[in-house]
Amino acid sequence: MYNLLFEPLDAFTADTIKDEIINTINQYEPRVELTSVNVTPIYEGNKLNVTIEYRIVGLPIVETINFVLQRPE
Repeated sequence: MYNLLFEPLDAFTADTIKDEIINTINQYEPRVELTSVNVTPIYEGNKLNVTIEYRIVGLPIVETINFVLQRPE
């Protein structure tokens, strides 16, 4: 995913990063069930706003994580 941060910021890159996030969580974190993953480009500053909504398996509570992905400086 690190290399994708250096690609042109467009819908294709955002979708590819979204797929990488989904695949990684599903593969390495069996304790959670993803509800939704949204990746939105922030064109000013070449950043991506990421929102992950998930549920811990066996619990009815849905949690949300928000963060921004950007190129290291």
